[in-house]
Amino acid sequence: MSGSPGSENGIYVDAQMNTNEVRIMQRRGGSTSALETAELPFTLEEDEWYRVLLKRQAESVQVKMWPDGAEEPADWQAVTIQSNMFGGKAGISHSTPGNVNEYAYVGVGIGGLEAPHAPDDLVNPVDPDLTAEDIRALVFDLQASGDITDERVVRTLTLHLTAIANYERRDNGAKVLEHMASFELLLERYFDNEMISRYANYMLSIHAEALIAKWTD
Repeated sequence: MSGSPGSENGIYVDAQMNTNEVRIMQRRGGSTSALETAELPFTLEEDEWYRVLLKRQAESVQVKMWPDGAEEPADWQAVTIQSNMFGGKAGISHSTPGNVNEYAYVGVGIGGLEAPHAPDDLVNPVDPDLTAEDIRALVFDLQASGDITDERVVRTLTLHLTAIANYERRDNGAKVLEHMASFELLLERYFDNEMISRYANYMLSIHAEALIAKWTD
């Protein structure tokens, strides 16, 4: 993409739920047109994670898209030739007011290098059989990585999780759920006050949700 706001030039890919298609799009002087479209072999749904690979090699532009957790397709789903537009910057963009897109990982490769792919367990890195002790160990990992730097936060979270682990050993699900609700409130407060990183908040939150789901079932 290059140009200025309202007069952008670039090539990008999007997906349309109403037609269940992935599209290679061109934007020139602020106007858009579809270069190539392909019907997807799965049904697009909201609140689901997908992986998208867009490649430009010389004049060839190609794209493939698949659900997170599924095997990457061997073939490109849409391929086109574009010989008039080169250069600019690579990245993500958004142009539809009212829509929300979330991105968990973005990899870019230039100069003949392959773009790094997201880890397989990026979105769902949680063992369904995890315990409070596992989350306690995660707190120390996040401290070691610098995502939690306040010793008081580490101490409070680990003490809380030690108590929950004791309730797990006693098979007291009601107490586990009660204290996990308090744990989630602690995370919310620490994140709002910038005492833990966004990554720490995300990782601890999804592990907490998994533990709550385990004891709710």
